[in-house]
Amino acid sequence: MGRQRQMYRDPLCTPRSTACQNPRLDHLEQDGLLFVWHDPEGNPPPAEVAIPIIKDSGPRMDRLEIVDNVVDMAHFFYVALFVSTHFKNVFEGHVAIQEQSGINRDDIVTWTDPDVPKLVSNFSVAAYHGPSFMIDDLVYQYENVQGGFGFDQLPLSADQTVDAMIGYISVGFEQDIEIWKNKTRIDNPLLCTEDGPVYQLRRWYEQFYVDVADVTPEMIDRFEFEMDTSKPIAGAAQ
Repeated sequence: MGRQRQMYRDPLCTPRSTACQNPRLDHLEQDGLLFVWHDPEGNPPPAEVAIPIIKDSGPRMDRLEIVDNVVDMAHFFYVALFVSTHFKNVFEGHVAIQEQSGINRDDIVTWTDPDVPKLVSNFSVAAYHGPSFMIDDLVYQYENVQGGFGFDQLPLSADQTVDAMIGYISVGFEQDIEIWKNKTRIDNPLLCTEDGPVYQLRRWYEQFYVDVADVTPEMIDRFEFEMDTSKPIAGAAQ
């Protein structure tokens, strides 16, 4: 490879077989990321797998690659530090969705600024588009903060609110990271109903690691599962 990025032949080297030459891959540059479509059979990317455009994206937006959390409701209480009031999974095609809403744990507020409104609840719709790209539409509700009002109408600054949110959310997220560092895959886990549709998640995930002809309906057909959150809520209230 020359300085002008041109390929030169070395007379001392054996010519490469055409079978070993790297193919040209379809690619997309979007949201500051480079996406590459690789199909061993050479099929072009279907239109429905296009990555949705994130509006107002910036360096503060994060992309997670930990798929297991899509179906894991139980960890929200112990790791994310709130009680789930609604939890539902929808798998269809190449998209896996987690709908989740929750209320704040009353015993987890000690590190928040007393001048900042208390976090009351949250609502999240997180969708994996393919095996490793997630977009999460996340809404937080705070005490005495009404939607539709600007920060200049509140008794605190926008920076105070943001700093308080970062402090609270970081505690749960950093605990997630410690778990991810030590996670080990178990191919045949022993599960109960409250563990969520783990096996269906794995069937959905498998479609990205087989040839197109081997993708089965159980991998891509629409599948819905809504968790019964009444028992966790009742237990948290005691």
